Amino acid sequence: MALNFNTSTGTSLIRLLPALTSTTLLTYAFSESLFLTPFMHPTIRPQSNSFLPPYFARWLARAKYVIIIGYPATFLAGAANLLSSPGQFATKLYGTGMLFSLAHIFVFGPRMLGLLEDIKKGVPEGDVMGSLGTWLRINWVRAWTTDFLAWGCFVGAAAASL
Repeated sequence: MALNFNTSTGTSLIRLLPALTSTTLLTYAFSESLFLTPFMHPTIRPQSNSFLPPYFARWLARAKYVIIIGYPATFLAGAANLLSSPGQFATKLYGTGMLFSLAHIFVFGPRMLGLLEDIKKGVPEGDVMGSLGTWLRINWVRAWTTDFLAWGCFVGAAAASL
């Protein structure tokens, strides 16, 4: 059953929504690396071991909402497009973008959440920066292999369907 959007504005909005939400998530992923990498610098690193656990506890309490809202919103917007017959090529792109978006959560999520918990709890004691370094490396890979590819699919799907 296809959804029927009665206005061209409504159709355009639903076509663009996955591109917009995935842009937000991609920007967020790169911002995380941008703002957390300086803690790895040798001149700051010794202080970061004691500073990061309470900082991460505070940061994660707020940052989680980007993930909790962003990825389901992107997935649901992609699904709405699949149900609204955007055309064969756009349908493939929306579907592929949804898969990349899911990969962010289900392929990388458990390991990344574990590392964030380690940092928040100060594990391993005396070398929280090891956990952060691992998290930053995986975050970079994840951003390029899931978020960037999802974004490209959703932008391409919007362009193909508008």
